[in-house]
Amino acid sequence: MSRRGATLVELMIAVFVMGIVGAGLARLLSSQSRFFNDQEGQANARRAARIGLNLLLSDLRMAESDSGIVAASPASLTLNLPYRMGISCGPDMGNSRTYVAQQPIDSILRADAGFTGYAWVDSTGEPHYVPGGNRTIIAGSVCTAVGVDTIPGGRVVSITPELIGANVGVPVYSYEQVTYYFAASSAFPGSQGLYRTVTNGVGTEEIAAPLDTLAKFQYWVAGNGTPVANPGGGVEIIGVDLSLTGLNDRLGITSGKTQSAPYLTTIFFRNR
Repeated sequence: MSRRGATLVELMIAVFVMGIVGAGLARLLSSQSRFFNDQEGQANARRAARIGLNLLLSDLRMAESDSGIVAASPASLTLNLPYRMGISCGPDMGNSRTYVAQQPIDSILRADAGFTGYAWVDSTGEPHYVPGGNRTIIAGSVCTAVGVDTIPGGRVVSITPELIGANVGVPVYSYEQVTYYFAASSAFPGSQGLYRTVTNGVGTEEIAAPLDTLAKFQYWVAGNGTPVANPGGGVEIIGVDLSLTGLNDRLGITSGKTQSAPYLTTIFFRNR
């Protein structure tokens, strides 16, 4: 018994239905592609706002409240930061120098640091910064004689000029001066970048980009309930607001615009 094949009309209907299904699948795949592209764009924008900022947050948490801040404005922030700690073994007054037992330091940290000077901390916890200075490595017996032991891997140094007030047992540290600032990005023209400069150290590097041009610092001042842009001199800065918006370096497929992701964080130097 013979079987009847598909008619031309049936074939045309099948092709038509398959075309509708195929068009629907194409639209679905295109929509999913745009969705994932836009999600990736948002992620890129968030990464631009956050990448490299762990270094900034770490530095800010090491800075002394008020006295560790050298200069503060909406576009830049300069800090004095400790990078090698030690204990004073007392002065050699006849030769205008101070002996210090320094703790061991990570070799990478030492290589990246830019020496600016020494600081000692008084009984109230206030640091006293002494720019510059020279050091000579000497025998550890100078410190053991006054009851200060040298930690294995550490060293004893003679610092000139003398750190006036740094008596036996007083904390002494080497510090570096670091500046963070916003400027035109070298990696992504047309946007802002966040830069970090170590004075006398590794130089300048761009640590976050691309950023919106409204990126800025603001400052919390003791006794003031809201952050200010320019704290000025003679005030105690207790915290820093970092406000910026990361940008995706490619246009979003759906919006046709540069995607962005806001980032706002506050770092307080002390609990109040």
